[in-house]
Amino acid sequence: MGNDADGECFHFCTYYGRCYRTHHQRISKEFAGAKDVQWETGKAFVKATFTLHGQVMFAYYSNDASLLAVTRNITTNQLPMGLLTDVKKNYANYWISDLFEMVADNETSYYVTLESADSRVVLKSTDSTTWQVYKKKRRTTYNAVFSSWF
Repeated sequence: MGNDADGECFHFCTYYGRCYRTHHQRISKEFAGAKDVQWETGKAFVKATFTLHGQVMFAYYSNDASLLAVTRNITTNQLPMGLLTDVKKNYANYWISDLFEMVADNETSYYVTLESADSRVVLKSTDSTTWQVYKKKRRTTYNAVFSSWF
């Protein structure tokens, strides 16, 4: 169910039967030139995935078409230097599986998912200088499962 934002207008309806013509109009206005727009619905939001200037972006709208947040995947070279240095120093034994920038309420945040053989950590930065642990999960290893059986 996609269309270019500046192409023919279409109705995007959820399974509730509500049409999101306003969402289409908003993305055309807020992200002029957006291409390959794809729409998805959640319980409390509508997500638009689109390409703008060669970058895949995601815009999240409330059901009443208010813009909630915009995200884009980034590379480590696009992180502020202090954040990159901290990740390299404190998480050297981890690999990055996800890294994105989010703008909401005129505030920019960064999220990075770091993984190792036995854990997964999601860090968040709201000040572009320090990370806070957003989520942390220890992986269950086969050795731990098997040792509990014997």
